[in-house]
Amino acid sequence: MVAVVIMLLTMDVSFVELWQQMCHAGYWLVVIIVMWLGLYCMNALTWRTIIRGSGECNVPFLHILKVTISGFALNYATPVGLLGGEPYKILEMKPYIGVQRASSSVLLFAMMHIFSHFWYWLTAVVLYLLFLPVNALTGTLLLLVTLFCAAAIYLFVKGYKNGMVVKLIGWVSHIPGCRGWGRRFAETHADDLRKIDSQIAALQSQNRRAFFTSFFLEYFGRIFQSFEIFFMLLLFADAPANAMTFIHSLIILAFTSLFANMLFFLPLQLGGREGGFAMSVGSIYTGQVAMGVSLLVRIREIFWTIVGLLLIKVPSFCRKPSGDVTTFAILAAGEGSRMADEGIEVPKPLVTINGEALIDRLVRIFLQCGAKDIVVITNDRTPLVQQHLQGLADRGLPVRFVVKTTPSSMHSLYELRHVLGRGRFCLTTVDTVFQEDEFRAFIEQVRHTTCDGMMAVTDFVDDECPLWISIDEHQNITGFHDTQNGCRYVSGGIYCLNDKAFATLNRCIAEGQSRMRNFQRALIADGFCLKAWLFKKILDVDHASDIPKAETFLHPSTPCLS
Repeated sequence: MVAVVIMLLTMDVSFVELWQQMCHAGYWLVVIIVMWLGLYCMNALTWRTIIRGSGECNVPFLHILKVTISGFALNYATPVGLLGGEPYKILEMKPYIGVQRASSSVLLFAMMHIFSHFWYWLTAVVLYLLFLPVNALTGTLLLLVTLFCAAAIYLFVKGYKNGMVVKLIGWVSHIPGCRGWGRRFAETHADDLRKIDSQIAALQSQNRRAFFTSFFLEYFGRIFQSFEIFFMLLLFADAPANAMTFIHSLIILAFTSLFANMLFFLPLQLGGREGGFAMSVGSIYTGQVAMGVSLLVRIREIFWTIVGLLLIKVPSFCRKPSGDVTTFAILAAGEGSRMADEGIEVPKPLVTINGEALIDRLVRIFLQCGAKDIVVITNDRTPLVQQHLQGLADRGLPVRFVVKTTPSSMHSLYELRHVLGRGRFCLTTVDTVFQEDEFRAFIEQVRHTTCDGMMAVTDFVDDECPLWISIDEHQNITGFHDTQNGCRYVSGGIYCLNDKAFATLNRCIAEGQSRMRNFQRALIADGFCLKAWLFKKILDVDHASDIPKAETFLHPSTPCLS
């Protein structure tokens, strides 16, 4: 406001007229600030649309709006302009949707934000040719802008189809001084980078509705932003409130933002914004109008930058994820009668796959995933398993076991309910064989979700009596079925739940229910939010013939528990 006062003092007006001008400027400044709240809401809605394009978004809109405003504020204020907000947004969203979805959604939002700008600038070129006089110099500049925007749109379309993160890191690896870092980063995070690229490509190829919705929100957000210049032209240039003034506003904003973004490396785009207004506004109106517009825009930017930086300190509006998964359970109370009938003399938990016992493999993987407590239930007819587990505990491993013969997996979990304690736990049967990297990704996703539980599913059907699972478009489990009935996935025998599930479990036992699948159905009936997580392949070692299958599936074997 001080800058506006200085500008008004330079005008040849009386004190009364000056006061009226100040009041008028203050009124329009308030209108513009409120208008920008609406624009930030559109940005936040774009981001939420992109997040939902890759799965469920459990983050409240108010939190997304808060992070959006703060992200833009950091972009304005950081020493290297427009680069500080993205890391902050990833860190803010990581606890709720995981680092990969957070990274891809932030990158997709930035891409869509820039992509819409190129279309907006092309729109301004067309309007300029239609409504403003064009000389040789102006025509040349417009042609260059058109070629620049068309080339950029082509590159973005290619990036949306194939992803662009891996290629971007590859380009960075060829920059002198960044070669070593770029190559190390690409090698260390190769899998994560490919997954982010696949999520980028999926938005355009698989969820076109989310793609076009986010695009039009951003594009019309730029059109909506033109009203800021429109209001200022009414204030400083006494321009009529008609369509032509709005077209002038759109053209002015487009070419000012184009010039300012070319100087993105300047904090607060100092000088770039003012220079852009001087050229674009001055070519249509006067230099005095250009100065007034640039000063009022700068005041608005400073206001929202301060608000955004203060919002960083505001507590999250989100329901926090339930926390880490450090408790793991193994159901090993089955008799393994089929394998015994087929000549396998050792109990199933001690059957070796590539030289490692099934129970040892699970314990090792759980420890690598941060397990602090591993609880095993085994039956009272397998003293060899009890001795083996006691040996693991004697070596200082966090292994405890319960000896109890139970009629089903559901009853085994019932016997463990008091041992598992409060919070989240991961449960699996001892004969479940999976790839370790897929399991680690599963646990990582569980740590970042706010749902009540997550269960492994696979489209590889290997079970004699599979449990078919129906899911919706957001990977929510909607039912458990004994027959396929149009379902694509089956249960993988890996469950992550929390202690809230024990109330349902107690009721199932009291009602005389049996089998784990009936307990899972009861969770859905009780309103639990259960998510499905896809594994490419999961095997059950139920027969002697399954042992070589599992060894081939896991080959080459990983180091055994030592």
